[in-house]
Amino acid sequence: TLTSMDLNGIRAELTELRNYILKVEEEQTRRLERVHPDHRGAAQNLIHYLALRAIDHQMLQEQLTSIGLSSLRNSEARVLDNLNLVLHWLSEDQCNDIPVPVQKIHPAQRMKERADKLFGHRDTWSPHIMVTLSSQMNNTPAELADLLRSGMSAVRINCGHDSEQEWTEMLESLRLASEETGESCSVYFDLSGPKIRIKELFDKQRSSVKALPVKPGDRLFISKYPYEKAHYVKGYMTVRPKKVFVGLEVGKRILFDDGIIHGEVVAISDEGAEIEITYTDKASRKLKPEKGVNFPGKGLKLKAVTAKDITDLDFLKDHADVVGLSFVNNASDVHQIIDEMEARGMHETGLVVKIETASAFEDLPIILLALMRHKRIGLMIARGDLGLEVGWERLAEVQEEILWLAEAGWIPTIWATQVLEKLTKQGIPTRAEITDAAAGIRAECVMLNKGK
Repeated sequence: TLTSMDLNGIRAELTELRNYILKVEEEQTRRLERVHPDHRGAAQNLIHYLALRAIDHQMLQEQLTSIGLSSLRNSEARVLDNLNLVLHWLSEDQCNDIPVPVQKIHPAQRMKERADKLFGHRDTWSPHIMVTLSSQMNNTPAELADLLRSGMSAVRINCGHDSEQEWTEMLESLRLASEETGESCSVYFDLSGPKIRIKELFDKQRSSVKALPVKPGDRLFISKYPYEKAHYVKGYMTVRPKKVFVGLEVGKRILFDDGIIHGEVVAISDEGAEIEITYTDKASRKLKPEKGVNFPGKGLKLKAVTAKDITDLDFLKDHADVVGLSFVNNASDVHQIIDEMEARGMHETGLVVKIETASAFEDLPIILLALMRHKRIGLMIARGDLGLEVGWERLAEVQEEILWLAEAGWIPTIWATQVLEKLTKQGIPTRAEITDAAAGIRAECVMLNKGK
């Protein structure tokens, strides 16, 4: 049983914690001043949450739980309000000098309203369903109408694929489907960003190939130059952008095609880098042009907004409800895309920041505060590239952290990458896929990639 002395100690510790949180908020005044008025309360709460997380208060939490009061756990959405309430009920005089918060809106309702502003209103409390379109699919009005009736509330178009003509055809089919069903649908465009991809492939006879079979032990060359200057082992490739060679070192890992092929740098020269294949998920795999390349832990820090992205914005300003910024590394990337959108009058267009690099995760609090400059905002947990960047053993921890920070900043999240992918390819899901899909209820939107 706690004595009055114990209670006084708890009150004192809580008061000290509250004062520290308010001091941290005051220190962040300049960042708060840049935030859009709609996000001022959210930005303050995010700063309160970060201050709370900076202190070890495990013992204090356990003491609060032991006397039947809410601990400081699970207070992401309303940190200071929760702290004030605990202090109020612990005080002998009901702590008249601390304001008692009035819960004007439940955190879950607040997040739903923000998600509806981003993707359109819907009556159900389940997450929005976003479906990725591409020219490889049958994008007839009838097919899209079926998707709308099944619950799709947003479509995703990847600017890294297809062209403006094909995007326009998809949008026209979607318009006709919406008219047929009476169902509205938000249009989300992903800017392609500085995705590192295989540009060209050549075999050791210097012939251009559309696929190059590889297995563990094979050696390849990643060249900075066209084939006439290339060094040959089994074959070689060029990649884009060329900045990937800056700071590349022997021993660095390289992953291809979402991690199904692993390699390691074994030599560096003025012409490029020689790599040895160390793993393939099958006895042999084929490298193909346009497949992604990841350098885990390398920290390339490429600028997220490319020249192509800026050109694509000129099309998107008239067609996109939401724009997704890919491969964000830091807050300056976010400020740049907001500047570009504002220059085109896209103040009401939604902006989603995709978290898919290790550097973005490390700088996430500052990135979120930068994102709050914009009015309609969201966050995508892009777990494919993110898993490759941080390592699969950390992915569960990392996606939890992102969800907590998004809740603290009242920012809707998109649960993305490979949701039910085995189901669409093989007709039956894995147990892990079912658990993963069920976990998507914690987000405000679930993204389904290409497939049935």
